[in-house]
Amino acid sequence: MNLGDWTAYAENDPLRIFETGNLFGAGRETGFAAIAHAVEANQRVLFLRNQRGAIIGRKLIGLAASPRGGAVLVGFRSYGSREPGEAPVRSVSRSSGWVKLVFDVFCHDIARRIGARLAGADDGLEELSQSLPLFAKWCNDGPEPFDEWVVRAGTASPLVTAGGVRCRPGVPVRVERPEQRAATARALLWLGANALPVLEEMDLEALGAEAVEFVRRHTASPEVWRWLGRRT
Repeated sequence: MNLGDWTAYAENDPLRIFETGNLFGAGRETGFAAIAHAVEANQRVLFLRNQRGAIIGRKLIGLAASPRGGAVLVGFRSYGSREPGEAPVRSVSRSSGWVKLVFDVFCHDIARRIGARLAGADDGLEELSQSLPLFAKWCNDGPEPFDEWVVRAGTASPLVTAGGVRCRPGVPVRVERPEQRAATARALLWLGANALPVLEEMDLEALGAEAVEFVRRHTASPEVWRWLGRRT
């Protein structure tokens, strides 16, 4: 998937998958897990590359059987990304706020293509992640839920189409918990200039100062940047 000057892709070369720990500081204690990621059929390693060809993000995904029936795509930590108020992971770029967002949208497209659904926060992620190993020893560094607004998009309303990338679902309105505020901030990034009418109706105090600053710092819309600059 191409998004401007960035490219998200699933790596097929086992040797490059073996290098994943070197890119984002994984220790030797867990290096063995790269073998499982490279050879087991239900696991894939995703990378995000910038316009200069540098790897700025990495994410492990796995396909599991859902207790509710069918297949579910489970996501793990998006390396290179950050939450509002959190220090960057090996600060790869000023746009690191986009890394999880791009991976979530890319995974939405993958799930749509294979007839699976995305695992959200209410899917029993730990149990699903523990069901992934097939035969190789691996390390579970913690499942990461896909943002609710991406999960809700469903297979009938793709975020990624042949004609480009577009946002169809609405922005989440529940911002009581930190993870909801972070997900809302990423949705506002995705909306770009279309976030302005949403912001004008939102309670920015409820969204939280850290999330508002996150949007202001990482938005690709000059209009949103100026609007938030006048209010913060």
